[in-house]
Amino acid sequence: MAEAIEAYPEFTKKTMEELVYKENPFDLHEPPPKDSWHPAIQPMVVEELEYDGYEELAKDIHGRAEMGKQKYGTLLKPFNGRNALTDLYQEVLDAIVYMRQVLYEESHGKPMPHSHPIFEDIYSELINIASTIKYENEQASSEALPESPTHMP
Repeated sequence: MAEAIEAYPEFTKKTMEELVYKENPFDLHEPPPKDSWHPAIQPMVVEELEYDGYEELAKDIHGRAEMGKQKYGTLLKPFNGRNALTDLYQEVLDAIVYMRQVLYEESHGKPMPHSHPIFEDIYSELINIASTIKYENEQASSEALPESPTHMP
């Protein structure tokens, strides 16, 4: 946020926070995740990726899961008190920004080990994904999210 304030000096930190949090409900502060009895998500994804032949991606997900476990003390679990669509939306917004960085650097002479025109397609698709998530979340915002069952099935 400091960079944004420097770029737009007419905004104070408070003004920037008001713009971010009042204008974009996806940027609401989410509570820290809480534990639940539900199974962790990352092992499910790793198993699915391995089954589908994406062993390298499975290894990367496993590595990220271990980093997350060290940072948060647990793996990602459903019904953790957070809005998964909000988390997803925020991560996709970050991916859009990183992909744009790749495109900019590539177009300004930074050698890329595997430069490929598909990067522009990925950038566009990320924007479409974010738009879809935002739309779907706005449609569902009036409906209450289901709580975790209080007992194991």
